[in-house]
Amino acid sequence: SRTCNQPQDCPQSRYADENSRKCEKCHKNCLKCSEAGPSSCISCPSPLYLDESLHTCVQVNQCPEDSIPDDENRICKVCDPGCLKCNGHGRDDCIDCPSDRPYLLISNRNAT
Repeated sequence: SRTCNQPQDCPQSRYADENSRKCEKCHKNCLKCSEAGPSSCISCPSPLYLDESLHTCVQVNQCPEDSIPDDENRICKVCDPGCLKCNGHGRDDCIDCPSDRPYLLISNRNAT
């Protein structure tokens, strides 16, 4: 069937192509996308995770080193900008530091 839609009405796994003026299929790895190609994913089908920095869908064990898997949202969530590697999403969750801030301060939050 052929129906006329607004760009935002393109169904899941399709995007509004400005050139063809059609709802075109997303790359096979993308559940939702902004345009053609594997680097335009907005969300991914299970069991894949969205790499926030590259906009690609990857296996959970392929999340980049500067991110941590967010299992609830299936996203490789980028670490706080102050961290090189992390074990959480906050600025207090660094496990490795960038070269411009190479010293890791470990403090006991419960200390008085």
